[in-house]
Amino acid sequence: MKTGFQDRPSGRLNSMASTDQPEPFAVPLDQDAYEIALDHIEPDPSQPRKNFEKDELDNLAASIRENGLLQPILVHRTEDPMKYRIIAGERRYRASRLAGLQTVPCLEMPKDFDPNLIDQLQLVENIQRADLQPLEAAEAIEAYLHRHGLTQKEAAERLGKPASFLAELLTIRRIPKALLDHEKAASLSKQTLVEIGRAEGSEQARLFESAVSGATLDQIRSRRGNRQAPQRVVYFNERFLMDRYPPIEIRWKRHPQEVSRDELIEALQEVAKQIAGRQP
Repeated sequence: MKTGFQDRPSGRLNSMASTDQPEPFAVPLDQDAYEIALDHIEPDPSQPRKNFEKDELDNLAASIRENGLLQPILVHRTEDPMKYRIIAGERRYRASRLAGLQTVPCLEMPKDFDPNLIDQLQLVENIQRADLQPLEAAEAIEAYLHRHGLTQKEAAERLGKPASFLAELLTIRRIPKALLDHEKAASLSKQTLVEIGRAEGSEQARLFESAVSGATLDQIRSRRGNRQAPQRVVYFNERFLMDRYPPIEIRWKRHPQEVSRDELIEALQEVAKQIAGRQP
């Protein structure tokens, strides 16, 4: 009879316990969940979203009365230990008040949370969900760039948006404040505002008045004096004649002077590669 350690019951149990365990599929997050009284929660005055449609809030409040608040509000502690400030979820906060709730579920950011990232989180939530009106988004993006000293490219990477998206919003900020403060400015589409922002300063008031009077986007675009004519696409064909085979022709969607010899060789090699990869 063997008397080795591994043959004893305790030894076999120890061996079983030392085997690889499966990776956990649920781990706790570094956030604390609380049910917080609404009176101890306050909106962020720097929140980029300023306008909340009444019908939208009423519909959400009706849903909350029926089903409760399904998504927690993201908050952080203020200097006042009795107060929490909203990072994301002000619309849910407002609707919960309308629904008559006294408390709401919240997630508190960890203690080592960098408060300088609050505006970034707010922008990401609102932009990804398309909750911001164009004027709000343009103002928020401009403030975000200045506050953090970022280039448009850097900000676009942080926010997960194309640089062209930010460039268009910043174009809106070229429109004079007196026009942006007009009561009908918020009713204009993003692209209409971008077209006005692209115009010369002397034209912007005229185009703005046309837009709020009902002019379409195409009409605003056509009335912009500095609008460049669409660039004509240049095509050219390159034809190769061979003795024993049919001619081969490549059609380029570029100007002949823009196509180098190396690019031509690479194009022909790619054609040969695709043919070689065909099933017999």
